[in-house]
Amino acid sequence: MLAPFRHIVDKKIPVEVTMLCRLLELVVGSFVIAWSFKRTRSLHGVTLPRSWILENVRKLHKVQNKDAHPHFAWTTTGLFRDLLENIYTGSAGE
Repeated sequence: MLAPFRHIVDKKIPVEVTMLCRLLELVVGSFVIAWSFKRTRSLHGVTLPRSWILENVRKLHKVQNKDAHPHFAWTTTGLFRDLLENIYTGSAGE
């Protein structure tokens, strides 16, 4: 699943920053909610922007029985970190 993102980072393919931010919102929101449900079967203690919660609660039936592995979260955030660093430093065009 993460191969397309790694390809974008490694090949320094230009991306639309607003699309990247939107994708990050979806990935992080989905992961946090799935992780919470895996651990506690509730959203108690989850702090996310209201729009993220509303969007993900509509899809809750899709994630409530899914595994949410911390390794996936760390890998995903590392990819986004690398991509944002390339954008921020301007090294994406080199």
